[in-house]
Amino acid sequence: MGNTCVDTRSNEKKISDQFDIQGKMDYFAEQEKIKLLLLGAGESGKSTIFKQMKVLYGVSYTKDDMLNYIPQIYQNTISSMKTLLDYTEGEVECKEEFAIIHGEDDANFGIPDDSILTAEIAEVISTLWKDKQVQEAFADRSQFQLNDSAQYFIERRIKATSVKSPRDDVPLTALHYCHINEKAIKGEGKKTDSEKSIYQVGDKVITKIRGSELEGTVMKIAKEKKLDAKLDDPPDFFYDLHFDGDCKYEVGDHVSAPPAGVIKNKNGETVREYKWTENFPAVITKVEGDTCAVKFDEYEPTLSDVMRVRIRTSGIVEEVYNIRGVTFVMFDVGGQRNERKKWIHCFEDVTAVIFVAAISEYDQALFEDNSVNRITEALNLFHEITHLNWFVETPFILFLNKIDLFEEKIKHIDPGEWFPSYTGGCNYDKAAEFFKQRFLSKLPHNEKECYTHFVCAVDTNNVHKMFSACSEIIIGQGLREQY
Repeated sequence: MGNTCVDTRSNEKKISDQFDIQGKMDYFAEQEKIKLLLLGAGESGKSTIFKQMKVLYGVSYTKDDMLNYIPQIYQNTISSMKTLLDYTEGEVECKEEFAIIHGEDDANFGIPDDSILTAEIAEVISTLWKDKQVQEAFADRSQFQLNDSAQYFIERRIKATSVKSPRDDVPLTALHYCHINEKAIKGEGKKTDSEKSIYQVGDKVITKIRGSELEGTVMKIAKEKKLDAKLDDPPDFFYDLHFDGDCKYEVGDHVSAPPAGVIKNKNGETVREYKWTENFPAVITKVEGDTCAVKFDEYEPTLSDVMRVRIRTSGIVEEVYNIRGVTFVMFDVGGQRNERKKWIHCFEDVTAVIFVAAISEYDQALFEDNSVNRITEALNLFHEITHLNWFVETPFILFLNKIDLFEEKIKHIDPGEWFPSYTGGCNYDKAAEFFKQRFLSKLPHNEKECYTHFVCAVDTNNVHKMFSACSEIIIGQGLREQY
């Protein structure tokens, strides 16, 4: 009986000791973590940097992760065009397209922002984008709230991102052989016979070459021959299509096809001309006679799409990374004024603060208060944060973000109109240095550590370079705190 009590107390002590040891291990493991806090005003680009860190150092985006961004990409694209239409000063020429997107009156609000971006809607938005009044509104976009990614999604990605309806009238001959003509690449648009082709698929059916690869080959040859063609803005070249043999296609075959072309017979006579409104590639779902039915590939967002889609952060988001054997924990928080009361929950035991400010926004007003300049808000917030007792000995890393937009804007818009003490005119270097010094002047007068970098958050390579330069400082600070 006595031995049983002794054994019980002994076991309880062992369990208690194990809990103590585990608690100490957890404590030291927690102390060894590098805790980074991303702060900044709304729209500064904090969340984009947070996403870049996930790509560079965390578990990168899976296919399902990327697909989950599609509704937000559609919403960004449609709402951006509706915002532009709200601020057009004169009547647009494309009245029918205007009514579809924006609505004709208060009783008709046009398509909802969360609509699926079909090929038809994409075509309507593309037409509106070219309208003179829309372009004038876009040029004056600093006077209202418009996503920075508006031009990217509307001008460069809308055809790729839209949902394309299946087709059942694709001629098999259109998918067989392809020749690309030299004069067409030059942009002259004149038909030439196949003997003058500078690139020929030859005896390979076009299913073996995806459209992007084919275009890349064309541009490579154009460059070698010093033709007037740019990869980012390919000219409208056409294709001579020949059916010099039997077309052997089956259900399930993956096919690519040109956006426009001419089908000729063996005598060189034109049999059919056609123009595609959708982008291939696609998969054949049915073969009947000399035509086939195709289902177009579903849109998959690119990493660039994910970086540019705007989703307002609410609350606190946390990610853990392992960099050079060191555990980093990064916190992203909402930047709007109504979100800042939640920040204090992240202030304890911070190794370093990364403060993000968008210097391209010197002529823009806050989303939540149109009477306040965005950089003025960022400067005041930086002053407030750097003077908090929580961060007396905490180093700051200042990311002056959106330098790509800043570089473009400074060519035409003088910051002196909003910041009278600036007298450097439309000069990138002078303006960049001016804003850098304005932020540094907000630091407390105790020789506080602050490392400043100019950043383009949507550029993965740029963020990698900047963070690599900072990581040694951050790790060193973490080691000093531990010892």
